[in-house]
This record gives sequence, C-alpha cells and structure tokens, in this order.
Amino acid sequence: MGERSSMVSHLKVVFEELRGVEELPHSVDDTLIDRLIDSIQSSEEGLADLIHSCFQDEELMEYGSVSLSILLRIAAKIVSENFMGETERKWICTVISTLTSLPSSSVQDAVMTLAIDLRRSGIEQWGDLTQWLLYRIPSDEISVFVRRKAIDFLKMEKVDNVITKLIRLSIDNLDSAPSLFVLESYCTLMSHFHKNLREGDGERIWQSAKKCSRLPQSFVDLLTVIGENSFSSHLSNAFEWTSSAGRMKVMIAIARKCKDRSIVDAILESEEASIDLLDNLMLSVGEEEVLKLFSSIPQTSRFSASSFTSFLTQLISRFPPSSLHSFYEFYLPRVMRDPSPFVKTLPLIDNWTTVLVDLHSDLLSRIESSLESNEWETRDSSLELLRVFPSVPSSLHSTLLSLISSDPSPYVRSLSLHLLSLSNPPILDDSIEEVVLKDDDHVVRLEGVEIILEMKWREKMERLIPTILMDEDREIRVIGLKMIREMMGDEEKEWKWRQELMRWREDSDIGREVREMIGEKKEEKEKGEDLMETLIASLSLHSEDIDCY
Repeated sequence: MGERSSMVSHLKVVFEELRGVEELPHSVDDTLIDRLIDSIQSSEEGLADLIHSCFQDEELMEYGSVSLSILLRIAAKIVSENFMGETERKWICTVISTLTSLPSSSVQDAVMTLAIDLRRSGIEQWGDLTQWLLYRIPSDEISVFVRRKAIDFLKMEKVDNVITKLIRLSIDNLDSAPSLFVLESYCTLMSHFHKNLREGDGERIWQSAKKCSRLPQSFVDLLTVIGENSFSSHLSNAFEWTSSAGRMKVMIAIARKCKDRSIVDAILESEEASIDLLDNLMLSVGEEEVLKLFSSIPQTSRFSASSFTSFLTQLISRFPPSSLHSFYEFYLPRVMRDPSPFVKTLPLIDNWTTVLVDLHSDLLSRIESSLESNEWETRDSSLELLRVFPSVPSSLHSTLLSLISSDPSPYVRSLSLHLLSLSNPPILDDSIEEVVLKDDDHVVRLEGVEIILEMKWREKMERLIPTILMDEDREIRVIGLKMIREMMGDEEKEWKWRQELMRWREDSDIGREVREMIGEKKEEKEKGEDLMETLIASLSLHSEDIDCY
C-alpha cells in the first residue's frame, strides 16, 4: 500500500472535523462541497483505501449527514471511474443499505447514486436495499430525487422473484397511490418489466386507467405497451372513463405508435376538431381531412401557442407555401398576445414575404399600429414580429429611434436597438453613445456596447471604453475588454490600452480576464486541499449559524 497523498490526508481531517455535523450553516458557500468533489482525482494515492476504511468504521453511523454525503459521493466517483477493487465494492454494498435508515435526504440521495454505480460495475447483492425500496416506493416519505434514482436502480433488477414482487406491488396499489409521483413510479416499473406481466394484469391496468382522474404520461406509455388487441374495446366507450382528457391522450398515443386507422377514425368521430387534435394527428390524416377539420374550428376556440406552432411547422412540411395563408390568418387576431407561432415558423418558408403577400401586408399594418400601444407587452410583441422580416421597413425607422430614446420598457428599447443595427446601422450613429452612457438599464447598455463592438466603430470604442469598464454590470465590462483587444491591434496605441488594463488588474470582477490579456500565467484550478481548508474554516466561523429552515 502506497503512502497517502496530501489531498487524502486533508480529506481524512475533513471527515474528523465534520463528524456529527448534520447540516452546514446557511452562511457557508453551498458550492464548496460540489467544488471539492470535482477537484478530487479518483486515482489519488491512498484515496480508495481511505474511503474503504471509512465504510469499515464501526462508528460510521455517527459521522453525520455532511460527512456521509461527502463520503458517499466520493465513493460513487471512484466506483464510476473504475478505481476501486471488487472486494472493496462488495463490502461497501453490504454497508450502504444500513444508511437508508438515516432521515437525511442528501444521504439517501447519495446512497442511491452510489448503489446505481456499484450495480453498473457488476455488484448484485442488493437484498436489503431492495427490500427497503419495496417498502418506501408506495409512500411519499422519500424525496422526488431519491425516488427517481430508486426507480433507475430497480429497473436494473434481474432476479425473477424480485421483478414479480415489483409488478404485484405496482398493480395492487395502482388505485390507491397517495400521489402522482407514486403512481408514476408504478407505471414506469410496469412499462419496463411489461414482458413479465401475467395474464389478466393488462385488464386490471386498463380498469385502473379508466378510474384515474389525472392520467400521467407514464400511465399513457404503459397502456401503449401492454397489448394492441385490447385498445379498441377499452377506448370505444367514452362514458367508462373518469377523465376524457386522459382517454384522448391514450388514443392519440396509440394512434401515433400503432398507425391504427380505426383509432384515428374513432377519435375524429367522437371529438370536435381542435388545433391540439390536429397537431397530434397530422401524421395520421390526409391533406383533405386536415383542411376539412381545420375549417370547422371556431375562431374563439382555445389552444396553446406551442400547439399552434407545432401544427404550423407540420403544415409547412406537407403543404405548398402559397396555401398557408388561411392558417396564419386564423391566428392573426391573437398574434400580439403571443407572436411565437409566427416568429418560429415564418422563417421556415423561403421568401415568405413574396409567397404570402397578403399576410405580409396585413402583418406589417398590425405592427405599425401596435407600436403605438400603451401596453409595453404589445409593443414588445410587435418588435418580435419584425424579427421575421428580411429588414425593418424604412417607414418604421423613425418610430424605432423614438422607442430607443423614450420607451419606458428596457426590453422595447433594447430590441429596437437590435433591429435597427441589423437593418440600418448608420442610423444609430447619433444615438448609440448616449444609450451606452445614459440608459439606466443594463440590458439596453449591453445591447449598445455589443453593437458598437460588432460594427467595429473604433472612434466610439476609444471614447467609451473607460466608461464601459466602470459599468456596474459584469457582462458590459467584459465587452469593454473585448473592445480593448480589438483596439490593441493598432501598434501605435497598444501601450495606451495596456496602461488602461493595468488599472483593472486586481479588480475582483474582471481582474482574472485582465491578467490573462496582459500575458500573466493563468490561475491554477482550485486545489482540493485549499477547498477543504476553506470548508473547515467556514464551519468554525459559522458554527452557530445553522440554517433553521
């Protein structure tokens, strides 16, 4: 056995110092432990031996939640990177199930992460942990994070009698799951082990689905894998279902998966046409059916912008562009409330402004009037729609300039700047410096400095850099450094800009970038020993400052 490295010796001290600590004070940097784990190299001399010896410690249960979670996470890292022998892994496997009795969710989460890594490494003696999970899965006593990892762990099961127990547990409790999380656990496990279902299990699952008032997607997925022959008989009678929305989700999922035209026909006959319905069935119906169904949808119907975006995207891939006007026209009355369907789909149509001339004209008219709205959201939506035009019409240039200088919304000011910079940058020549110097919102100033850098307006950069480097916003200051890098290409002025950089060498915000620019050696990655010393020092400073929440 080789000697322990300095880092491993420090880690042993950390475990001793943190013994019995159940939680870190809330004033301690909560990223310290994550950074510590990241800094540790699994190949470190003596690390695997230290971790193994900790799991052999008779007082392991007295370590406290903080030490235990660190220990478990380091062990998981070593195992996943193949730096621990089989004998040691088997020993840890026999120990970690005892830690599940501790109430700490961070420990339970780390236990499950380590268990998954151990199982993937070939360790299969999991009787005690599996029994604990079989007891816990039906209750809400474990956190969502632990539950997800527990399900991933159980899906690796290979022993037939354990799989049978999982299925029986799930089927017997489908109707009495105390929460949606528990119900999803049952459905996920049965979908994974569906080949192990007994005769009659499928019928019980269907009956449970019909009684469910809120059918999660995992339940829908389960129903699509338990047998095609049972679909029609269970879906034909809508009155048997507590949730009509749930029934529709199942029908659409089955129609998509199985290409069953009878299911599609049943949906079309039993349901009123809607955008959501068409969006989900586009691949299963012909163009004539799409047009017929779409024409029957009332203008006042309710649907989400995302479903209409998806619907339009599918239409564009199937229909000639010239025939799309009626579909876009349907959405026009709503476009200022949420322009995303137009913004995301019109750029997919080549030369849309000439192919859909009427839409172009109507949309431009709406934008012009909406830019005068008293509601900033409407003005913002109008500008978003202008993004889809090849360029901002010249008739709107003066309006956008006015918005830049006087609109109360920083988002409107910023977007107006951006659009004009794409269409007609010189028009900003007289106003952009004032934006950078005087606008009170960092979003607008940031847009301004990015435009100046992009346009390589050197005279403006030379005048503004000193002010930009004093800005309160870090992103803006970093852009200022990029401007200096651009300006240093001029050899005659390189010395001047190097002197400017030296002013900010020790700045807490941009000092690191400055030191790299002037050629100083990059700072080394954080060392594990330093992080451990910081952790211990922070704990001693704030030992009475435990978070009470």
